[in-house]
Amino acid sequence: MEIRFYLVFRGANSCLTTTENALISDDKHELERLGARLREARGKSLDETVTPDTGASDGSLLGMAWRLSTELMAAVVVGSAMGWAIDHFSGVTAPWGIVGGLLLGMATGIRNVFRTAARMEAEQNGQSGVNTSKK
Repeated sequence: MEIRFYLVFRGANSCLTTTENALISDDKHELERLGARLREARGKSLDETVTPDTGASDGSLLGMAWRLSTELMAAVVVGSAMGWAIDHFSGVTAPWGIVGGLLLGMATGIRNVFRTAARMEAEQNGQSGVNTSKK
């Protein structure tokens, strides 16, 4: 244990015997041969493996998913708030204002998600300007 401690912290091969130096040099050569074999094997496996290019990294896909879900949730919240406001200030329509606002918010949110997804897909494919209006 003391010798190993001394070798680690001393960092010199001068305290090793010639037999130990020969073993270390043999190990270095063997490691170099192993490294060459690994590089060769990795090169073959990379050539044989074809990875499809999706055109987007996981981070950007996650960003797109967050954007779409935020679009939907914002529309539902705004529609529900408008329905609640109608119910609260009119006093007559309760609970139909919030139900109508919720349904209107969901429909608007789904429409926005489809439009945004089409726009994102067009940007990803490199097309400029997509006509998302109804014909």
